[in-house]
Amino acid sequence: AKDLGWPLNARAIALMAACGYSAAQVYGNVFVGRTIDNETADVWQRVDFTVEDASPMAEWCKIARTTGGGGGSGTSKASSLS
Repeated sequence: AKDLGWPLNARAIALMAACGYSAAQVYGNVFVGRTIDNETADVWQRVDFTVEDASPMAEWCKIARTTGGGGGSGTSKASSLS
């Protein structure tokens, strides 16, 4: 998207930074969703992702920043998410 001249996506960058990926640069549109994924019980289900969930202050962002929470270390790039 950067090569196509798309603008930086400030909202996506703020959300990723809140999850510990402060080195992220995101250009263009972003889709964010939530799922329940339990391989043991063979469950994969989409669930609601509310407007409140899109806030960098959301509880799940705080959890993502913790050790084992699934987020970044604060300096890492989100290369696995690209």
